[in-house]
Amino acid sequence: MKISDMDAILKVIQLNGLAPAADALFLTQPALSQIIRRVESELHTTLFIRRPGKSFELTESGMQFAETAQQICDTYQEYLKTLEPNTSPLRIGISSHYGNQIVRAFSDSDPDFSEASYDFVEINSNKERELAVQNHTLDLATLRLPTLTSGLTCKIVYREKLGIWLRKGSPAEALAQTVPGEKYRVLPISALNQEPMALPSASSRMHACIERILKRYQITPSSTCSFSNMSYIMLMAEQGKYNTISRAPKPNQNDERFFLMTPCEETYDLAIVYHPKSKRLRDIEKVYHMLLSYYSSMT
Repeated sequence: MKISDMDAILKVIQLNGLAPAADALFLTQPALSQIIRRVESELHTTLFIRRPGKSFELTESGMQFAETAQQICDTYQEYLKTLEPNTSPLRIGISSHYGNQIVRAFSDSDPDFSEASYDFVEINSNKERELAVQNHTLDLATLRLPTLTSGLTCKIVYREKLGIWLRKGSPAEALAQTVPGEKYRVLPISALNQEPMALPSASSRMHACIERILKRYQITPSSTCSFSNMSYIMLMAEQGKYNTISRAPKPNQNDERFFLMTPCEETYDLAIVYHPKSKRLRDIEKVYHMLLSYYSSMT
């Protein structure tokens, strides 16, 4: 059965007769009658009570068919709207912390990259980026998981390993091991137990990630302190005051205090989030595969 067959029968019901429906559909009445008979044969039931000289009336099966067909046709029309070409730039929410990398990923991956294709909007608050996607101010946003807003779809484009930034002079460094093929030395996550721990601000995604790791591996720091500036936390490690858990060092950053964790499998996930009923789903799917490929080439 075709969508067009359902549409044709719904038109007969809407206009209460073959003749007006055939005119509206630019069909002959015999052609429209043939569609009805074909559908009835396929469903093994009759849809209309036929009385000579009177309008069509629906059978019980016909009423059930009409309700289901209407739902299917409405859903199909909504789907078609997502396929309509949209020439406006795709509005993408990014953070200033890693926005340059996201823009670089687009410019390196898309030969059609231009301001006419993409409009990058810097919004540093994760919550505000998500809300902007939810109310369709943005088509999608990049952010670190977990999401804070329900009802959005998210797809991970990059899983980043986390490690321990160990404070200078910590006795835990004696537990470090060199693993063949790994750039950094490895420490057991248990080495952080009863060690002082610095965390980023409570509103950050990294803070939530660290707390999840400490809880999962039953690590109890001897003391904790929160700082809003990650550079300051790194200074605390250099001065021997606090440890922390964070991302691997950036290029040209001193990495002698960074250790991979074992057996920790937690990652710091970068994802795109978008509204599941967005009209730009095809464009968003393209962005997802583009970023996935870009970050895969970096690992």
